[in-house]
Amino acid sequence: MAALQERNGSYRILFLYQGKQHTFTIGKVSSREAEAKVAQVDYLLLRLKQDLITLPPDIDYSDIPAP
Repeated sequence: MAALQERNGSYRILFLYQGKQHTFTIGKVSSREAEAKVAQVDYLLLRLKQDLITLPPDIDYSDIPAP
């Protein structure tokens, strides 16, 4: 499950994937937009857990910039 964190009007999303915590900043957006993004992340994590989607094995996900 993903979590939303707000600091000084800027939002970031925290989540666990493969036992590691990951975060990305979505910036100064409305609370409604931030809630929508965390819902998208939750949905993606659910699909990964259900093995309905897979991520390519040869990508270093730590280098992917935030959306």
